[in-house]
Amino acid sequence: MSDNPFTTAQMLDLNDLFLFAQVVKCGGFNATSRQTNIPKATISRRIAKLEQQLGVKLLHRTTHSIKLTNAGALYYPHCVDFLEQALATQKAMQQSQYEPCGTIRFSCPVEILELWINPLLVQFMQQYPKIHFDVWGINRYVDIIEENCDFAIRARSYPLPDQSMIMRKFCSAKLMLVSSPKLISKPLSDISLLQDYPSCSNSNGTKTFNYQWKLKHHTLGWQTVNYQPKLTSKNIDLLKQAVLAGLGIAMLPQIVIQEELKKGLLINVLSDEWDTEDDVLHAIYPDKQTILPAVKLFLDYLSEHFQYDL
Repeated sequence: MSDNPFTTAQMLDLNDLFLFAQVVKCGGFNATSRQTNIPKATISRRIAKLEQQLGVKLLHRTTHSIKLTNAGALYYPHCVDFLEQALATQKAMQQSQYEPCGTIRFSCPVEILELWINPLLVQFMQQYPKIHFDVWGINRYVDIIEENCDFAIRARSYPLPDQSMIMRKFCSAKLMLVSSPKLISKPLSDISLLQDYPSCSNSNGTKTFNYQWKLKHHTLGWQTVNYQPKLTSKNIDLLKQAVLAGLGIAMLPQIVIQEELKKGLLINVLSDEWDTEDDVLHAIYPDKQTILPAVKLFLDYLSEHFQYDL
């Protein structure tokens, strides 16, 4: 036999490695048989099989004792280390079934992150300390496949552009078309007049976007108004400040302008017979089958805390 214990190309059986380590630890086949409840003949056969696979003799056997060969002495500590690593891996996998862990990477528009996600994220991390996060607060479209994100949080009223993605809705966010009273002093019934005023809008990062307000009349149904904004931005606070300054009309989430509405700094430019579309706050991800347990847990957590519309 060769003196090199690492020349085998065959897959070793962990059970054989375990029995070899037990024989060395217990000091013989009889003691190992008593310890493991495995017949001595079976243990001897499994050790012989391991030696054949490795191409080396691991043990010198006598009637009353066993002794490691040079190759066996070299192989034994590696065998023990390997078994310990295998057991540690098994334990980690078993624990992960009960205690969620891992790193979650997701993207989210900055304003949504600051308004709604940050407090929930902190609470979640306190509850699940072994789950780590890599959070992208970013106001641009993120390709979650190309950029290796687990999911993206978005808010939009128009359809999901990529039908290969799965969309998980959290809640609806009420939108309101607002203006400073310095620009429009009272609500309008004739929505065609909206085109007479400057406007500001959420941007999708392209100059070719067709800007429209989709408005619903109580009797006439849905109507659209085309407009060309003088300011586009992904920053909701910038849009709000521009509207407060009288620079234009904008469709903003009601939740971010409640105080300004109460103080009369902003007004709803639509009369009571008109409603706006709601934004849908949601997450998108590629495939239900590949979603990690920790990701599913976090999405479930968000869904639970967004059970009421904003």
